[in-house]
Amino acid sequence: RGEGLYCMITGNHDCKRTSFNLSEEERKLAFAFLLTMPGAPFLYYGDEIGMRYLHVPTKEGGYFRTGSRTPMQWNGNKNHGFSDSDKPYLPTDSRPDAPTVEKQKDDPDSLLNFTKFIVNLHKSEKALCPDADFEILRAGYPFVFTRKTEDSTICVCINPSQYDQALTDPGVKEVLYSQNCTIADGKVNMAGVSLLIARI
Repeated sequence: RGEGLYCMITGNHDCKRTSFNLSEEERKLAFAFLLTMPGAPFLYYGDEIGMRYLHVPTKEGGYFRTGSRTPMQWNGNKNHGFSDSDKPYLPTDSRPDAPTVEKQKDDPDSLLNFTKFIVNLHKSEKALCPDADFEILRAGYPFVFTRKTEDSTICVCINPSQYDQALTDPGVKEVLYSQNCTIADGKVNMAGVSLLIARI
């Protein structure tokens, strides 16, 4: 406090993209974690649609990092709408299922729309502002913490493991987002790769 902010990042041009070793459900957990923790989150371009790390020849000493520096994929047009060039500096994903903004913008369950949701939640909830109070309620799996101000408390429960977990209901008043979990009989039941963001 008063000496800067933690900067949480999804990735950058020097590391492989989050899609390299995380499924879409796992990426949603990762983004939710980054955008509900204290500090300033950074979203690397293309991560919001799950752009893949591409195995491409190095450019300007980029070596393995070059594969995370490919152009943003907007649509299904030439070079995915990034450029009309016949010889782009770096290619886009040539596979038929290459993620694009156009494919995801109208799908309510897409990674793009989840990312928009979690960014908007981060911006609109005072309890998620960079310096709101932070308290760990439970370490390990699931990881449970609260963010709060005088007027609001938000609880985040994240189970990144593949195994079912359960915890005592922390007093959920309103579920803001839920993935693979249920609340019943005074317990939060979290299946593998699950998330709960709730007002308590």
